Amino acid sequence: ADEPCDPVSCALTIARAHTRALDSSVVRFLDSKTGEWSNRKQAHSLLSTSWGFFSDVDIESEKFRFLGGARFTLQAIVRIISRRTYSCEILYETTEEGEDHNERVSRGARGEPVPGRPGWRKIHGDILGLWALNVPWGTESTMAAPFAKFNDGSIDLVVVRPTGRRNMVKLLLAFDAGDHVHNRAVSYLKAKSFEVYPGKCSSTRSGGFIAVDGE
Repeated sequence: ADEPCDPVSCALTIARAHTRALDSSVVRFLDSKTGEWSNRKQAHSLLSTSWGFFSDVDIESEKFRFLGGARFTLQAIVRIISRRTYSCEILYETTEEGEDHNERVSRGARGEPVPGRPGWRKIHGDILGLWALNVPWGTESTMAAPFAKFNDGSIDLVVVRPTGRRNMVKLLLAFDAGDHVHNRAVSYLKAKSFEVYPGKCSSTRSGGFIAVDGE
């Protein structure tokens, strides 16, 4: 709406009764007994789904909620100092338009075609984190998906590969303006849908948090 992010501006935008179409994501979980995607255990997201570094920062910063938005910066610094990597397999489905975007924009690996699944690609190995967004802004000050549109039928995937602490700090600072998409450790991909098969974390026995925001 080209207004500042504050309560008064939000109230004015609502009062003007302007509406926009907005994509909604359906998040399903794999049933360990049947091996099928469950229709019963699911969530709906209007904002984002994250795993690894991004969900760690989100969930683990809850204890600093009294700091406001600064809690994310503080916890991000903690996670940069004490890095975690996650093994995984990420499969994503794209379109011709999305494939063209990914070839032009993404500096990182776009993955390899998946046999028997036309339009699907696979990224596997160790990553620091995954952030999948429906809209450009992940927080009021973080333009995590600068190429995202409200109703383009796409999910913008930000995949961060393992990198040094100095580059992680550069990434953290670049997120505010959306400049992280040019970083060598980042794959910025437009997808129609995606699947994540988490492996183990390098420093814990768990597979990490999955955070669904805007549900």
